[in-house]
Amino acid sequence: MARDDRLAQAARRMALFAAPRLEQVDLPGWDVLPYDRISPTPAVAARRCAGLARISRYEKAQGPLLVITTAGSLVQRAAPVETLRKASLSIRAGETVKANELTEYLAFNGYVRSGTVREQGEYAVRGGIIDIFPPTAGEPFRLDFFGDVLETIRTFDTETQRSTGKAEAVTFAPVSEILFNDNVLAAFRDRFLDVFGPPSGDQMYEAARASIRRQGVESWLALFHPRLDTLFDYVGEGALFALGHLSSEAAHERLAQAADYHAARLEAGGGDIRKARVLPPGRLYLEVDELDNLLATHAVVRFSPAEPSPATFDMGGRRGRDFAPERLRTDENIFETVIAHARALYASGKPVVFAAWSTGSADRLINVLTDHGLKGLAQVHTLEAAKKTDFTVAEV
Repeated sequence: MARDDRLAQAARRMALFAAPRLEQVDLPGWDVLPYDRISPTPAVAARRCAGLARISRYEKAQGPLLVITTAGSLVQRAAPVETLRKASLSIRAGETVKANELTEYLAFNGYVRSGTVREQGEYAVRGGIIDIFPPTAGEPFRLDFFGDVLETIRTFDTETQRSTGKAEAVTFAPVSEILFNDNVLAAFRDRFLDVFGPPSGDQMYEAARASIRRQGVESWLALFHPRLDTLFDYVGEGALFALGHLSSEAAHERLAQAADYHAARLEAGGGDIRKARVLPPGRLYLEVDELDNLLATHAVVRFSPAEPSPATFDMGGRRGRDFAPERLRTDENIFETVIAHARALYASGKPVVFAAWSTGSADRLINVLTDHGLKGLAQVHTLEAAKKTDFTVAEV
């Protein structure tokens, strides 16, 4: 659990570098404030659903699974485990797949129909061809049907709309935790009436009843399910929780923020829940005591930059040298200083890896360091490869 999205992204990149064969799941929280009147962006909602769906299908026999999430995501309740487990769909080329049933599945699970597929969570239908961009894929898929037989599955580029490759199978996950069908909508109506009373022309209620996802409807997530689960329900009792520095504090801050925004929305409705139409924080988020109790029942590792003590285990991580003073000097070549430092580290028996933000910046770094006398630099993509070479540059 990282403190925020930026650190979660850094954790994902580092995990891919250090353990590329370890399956990792990205589980973001919604990118909106609690009780906001707008919905999370479709891409974020789709990534969250894809992550939850993958965790719901996890079995120990599949090996370790690394879930990278944030404090805001951990304290947010989610659709029931069995709902997202059943909502996943896998199809293969050559199988009998009824196109109308596939489009019904897509509509039910939150995919948005468009004329041209460009973003995750969209699909388009043109005769016997269905284009779909699942949240778990880097590229969209083009499904070509002959009658009810799925003849081919191809990937394509969203800009040119041209095929880029061929696939044998594809797995779909929901792109929204709110699923629309007759049974869900009937239960939603009953729960709404029980909590808020008659809708009295409420536009968001009427849109939901018509299977339209109006902005902000996610704040009623609990009304669309018999209950909401937590990430603890998804991962099970045997999970190890690794908490990044200050992530526990960030989780508590998120819960306090939810309580404050709920109070503000309630006050705007004159203190009447039937007018404000906002669910209590406990229906959408963990309670503070609940969070602390759940963490207490699991194995937990807490990371800290503090100096090691007898009560801690030293992982050996140390902040690298800061070359800020050398940058300020006009009489010193910063690159020669960096190279001298790198050679000193190597002489002490440490592998040296220069970190870059992108492939392009890695290429430029190699050229600059080579021009200043550091020969034999190689670009690597894993820590294992870095240990086999004297000096390397990696995109992490």
